[in-house]
Amino acid sequence: MSVSGNSTLSHTFLTLTPYMGYRIDAKKFYIDITLGADLAYHYNVKATEKGTATVIGGASYPISGEVKTTQYDIRPRGQVGISMNRMGIFGGYSYGLTNYTPDPFQDRSNFSRLIRFGLTYQINGKSL
Repeated sequence: MSVSGNSTLSHTFLTLTPYMGYRIDAKKFYIDITLGADLAYHYNVKATEKGTATVIGGASYPISGEVKTTQYDIRPRGQVGISMNRMGIFGGYSYGLTNYTPDPFQDRSNFSRLIRFGLTYQINGKSL
């Protein structure tokens, strides 16, 4: 049977993010380029999935429930930040390497791909 639809897989992680970086002093502001990894531990090992599936005839079926999943994920991460005085903005991307639903009987893969944007405030340190 041919179906279409989407679902959202929700996880809760504890994450450690070691990184290395390089700071460019551009006179009026700083540019920070960092590379590292998200080391994520999924302490519950179950995730929730919610969504809908629609068959060719137009009937729609809800999808929900718990999904047995992996306990660890390693996500290489790159980030760029721009700061002036003590305030700044950043944008980054993480690319998950672990398949969250490794089921040999189903043809599906779920990898984390995270885009991050945010604001920063430097409490201590050198400011322009």
